[in-house]
Amino acid sequence: MGNLPHHFDSPEEAYFGFFRADKAKDGEAWAAANSYPHVRITPTTKLVGMDAKSTSFFVETPEEYAAEADWTEREATGWVGTKGRQPVRFHESPDKVHLLGGWTRYNKDDKPIRSNRVTYIMTKVDGSWGIQARFSVQYFDGPDDEVGKKCEALVEGYIEAMKAGDDVEQISLCRYPFVNVGVGEVTVINDAQEMQDLFYKVPARNVTASIVQALQTSDSGALVSAAVALDTGERENHLLLVGKLDDSWTIAGVSSMIDTVE
Repeated sequence: MGNLPHHFDSPEEAYFGFFRADKAKDGEAWAAANSYPHVRITPTTKLVGMDAKSTSFFVETPEEYAAEADWTEREATGWVGTKGRQPVRFHESPDKVHLLGGWTRYNKDDKPIRSNRVTYIMTKVDGSWGIQARFSVQYFDGPDDEVGKKCEALVEGYIEAMKAGDDVEQISLCRYPFVNVGVGEVTVINDAQEMQDLFYKVPARNVTASIVQALQTSDSGALVSAAVALDTGERENHLLLVGKLDDSWTIAGVSSMIDTVE
């Protein structure tokens, strides 16, 4: 459709390429800024299928993503373009970066229509960076410290359950379907039984220390960082999306990486 890039040498290039393609309404270039499978989740909605027009969705291929591209609803609000916030790397490894970002949509008079805060889970697959997942706070009217503290407390409770070996408590603090984002892969855990089965397959890990911090917040949820040290000497960085759905505060998804910083 145009001459927009389909290969990205850094997470930031892919991030801004995503917004350039969006503004140009170039579905193929827009899809090329992602890694696949690609997922987007929010604090207040369940992952229900492969509809890229939904607020929470899962898409297997770039062709599928491009085919779903549609700007009609946004244009009806007066939208003419979206500007990405200057992103900040929070956790990083050689093939994955948690990029704190977000966006604001503008009309033809360059007045803002709507803003959001999103952590973009960037991965390097086949030599090119792309957005593997978008963890969004959904609607952003300013940070909400009270929600941030609530979400931090929930993640701290999850870590305490890990320390105690309490699988039942860990499972109860998650929302289903639950999303686990890897590099070039996204695992969707459909229910509590699937999560329990997964716990049986994964060796128990003993957490010796942790630091929990809300990074991006709104009145509907928060992106929370959990840095943990294990008794093996390894350190891990986790990014969790926490939100309220059906009157319950739960963890909707996670992205993790080994901490390689000396």
